[in-house]
This record gives sequence, structure tokens and C-alpha cells, in this order.
Amino acid sequence: MKNLQIIKPFVVALLLSGSCLVTAEIKKINSLQCAEKITGVKDIMAEGERIQKTKMGELKDIEAKAQKMIGEVQKERTDLVAKRTTMNSDAIYKEEKKIQDKERKLQEMQGDYQRIMHDLETEMQMVQMRLQPFIVEAIQNAIEVASKNPSIEAVWDEATNRMVYTKESADLNSEVMKLTEKKNEQKTTLAKNKAAKPAAPATKVA
Repeated sequence: MKNLQIIKPFVVALLLSGSCLVTAEIKKINSLQCAEKITGVKDIMAEGERIQKTKMGELKDIEAKAQKMIGEVQKERTDLVAKRTTMNSDAIYKEEKKIQDKERKLQEMQGDYQRIMHDLETEMQMVQMRLQPFIVEAIQNAIEVASKNPSIEAVWDEATNRMVYTKESADLNSEVMKLTEKKNEQKTTLAKNKAAKPAAPATKVA
């Protein structure tokens, strides 16, 4: 959650204002880190880290056991092919059954792996949902701080990877809408004039 790409402040400033304002400031926050100051948040985050560590340990354990068993199955199949002609049917049956049992075990491991992955995703989503109100509170506090500082043009949140505050003067919507409307009217007028203009008479060929 913390390792998110940060947009460079001066690039964001240009995108927001359309010009390079020396007095404009683009500030950044990490709402998750700010939220850690709220009572109870660290406990939720610690629980999330514990869940992740436990589940990842279980997954790695399955991976190690599966890799070992895959190697055993491959070796046993190779050995069976090499010795098959010298073995009786009963011995062949026993060897094939032993290999098939291990292959079934591998399928069970795959099912366990997928189940643990699903449980991990679900539990981490629950942790994020529990953190969400505190992140919102931290963002609201950032907006409150920024709105009281005239030099702050915008605030970028590294945790949610978005702009959480922009000063009203940085809003280009009205200017863009006016220009879009003007260009659209010009296109419409041009199309009407072209449609109304009579076609030139065809030149007769002698």
C-alpha cells in the first residue's frame, strides 16, 4: 500500500494550472501513514501484517512440498519406464499406483494453495475496509490544512494514488467548456454554410 508511484510535483502543477506559477505549491501526503496517528489504526495494520505473514508462510510451505513431490514423480516415472520390461504386472501396478497417489496429492496441494490465496485476499480486503474510514479522516484533515493555506495549489496522496485537493482557481473546466462550445459552434456553422452553398454548374465538354 505504501509503495505507490509518485507523480512529480512540478508536472502536476503544470497539468493543474496550465502555466508555471512560482507561488503555487503542490504538496503530498500519505494518508495511510497519517492515519497511523489515530487510535486503533496501528492495531489493525499489525493484524493485517500478521495475517499476510502467516498465509504467505503456508503458501511457501506448500510450494516447497509440491516441488519436492514433482521431482519424485518425475524420477519414479522415468525409473518405471526403464525397468518396466523386467517387472511383472503386480510390481508395475504397485509402482503406477504409488505415482498416481502422489499426483492426486499434488492436486490436493493445488486446491489448498488456491484456497489459502483466496482466504488471504478476502482477509486483506477486510483489513482495508476497516482502515478506510481512518484514511478518509486523514484525507479530510489534509484538505482542511490545505484550504487554509493560500499558497497550496493541490495535494497528492501517495497511499490512494490520487489528487485529494485542488484549489478552485486550478479548475480549468469552465475555460475548457467554453472553448469546446465555441469550436463546436464554428464546426456547425461551417457545415451549414457548406450545405447551403449551391454546387457549381458542370462544365460541358465539346
